[in-house]
Amino acid sequence: MPLARRRISDRARRKLGPMLLAATCWLAGCVATAEIRFPSVSASGTERVSESGAILVRLEAAAARLSNEAERIESRYARDIQPVASILAASPFAARENEALRRRIAVALDREARGRGLSAQLLASVLIVENPWLDLDRRSSVGAVGLMQVMPFHAGKWGCASSDLEDMDVNICHGARIFERDLTRSRGDTDRALLRYNGCVRGTNTPDCRSYPTKVYAQAGKARLFGPVRSTVPVRDADGQADGKASGQAPGQASGQASGQASGR
Repeated sequence: MPLARRRISDRARRKLGPMLLAATCWLAGCVATAEIRFPSVSASGTERVSESGAILVRLEAAAARLSNEAERIESRYARDIQPVASILAASPFAARENEALRRRIAVALDREARGRGLSAQLLASVLIVENPWLDLDRRSSVGAVGLMQVMPFHAGKWGCASSDLEDMDVNICHGARIFERDLTRSRGDTDRALLRYNGCVRGTNTPDCRSYPTKVYAQAGKARLFGPVRSTVPVRDADGQADGKASGQAPGQASGQASGQASGR
């Protein structure tokens, strides 16, 4: 080999050697440390290898944190979100291909349930009874809107992000808070709270409105629903009254009428 080419080759080997070794260590899963030294490497090259080793250590630590976070998210999804999504997927009327929407709805239900001390599976079961098509824009014959079939007079009165009841998150926020109010007014009696939500406190609207709790429980099974269902936090209604007379009705009348179908059940 000519002398000039040999010198170029030697310089290239001295310059690339540490980088190739660091890359090999990364692929093999080993960690380069600050104590690594190479006899044929200059002082400045050693410093560069040491810096590379420190970067690799930080990258591996970050990768481990990301892996742990991914496992935590997967575990939480399987424990809390998937059961809710399964209830939504069981509806024979919802579009099978719209899995992304079901997941978004399940996440929103879980978020509101956690914030209000409710069961996300119970809220999902109410939603499926109210709107089995999962139609964000659906309106009942009396004007109830969206997934949770909330009456328009509730819009903007429950501390939600907006008053747009056709927005998925806003509608679920309204529905969850109305149901929490109904549960509080029913002193933790879930059956009675469901009747209030349906506008069937006295059972004088339609002959079968008393079957509403049974319809809700059938969506997921009553035993699975009774976890953190009852809210123990006092709730004030939209007008700030402790007894929750947001609808302006006297106690004992249909309080929530979130479904807007009191006259049809």
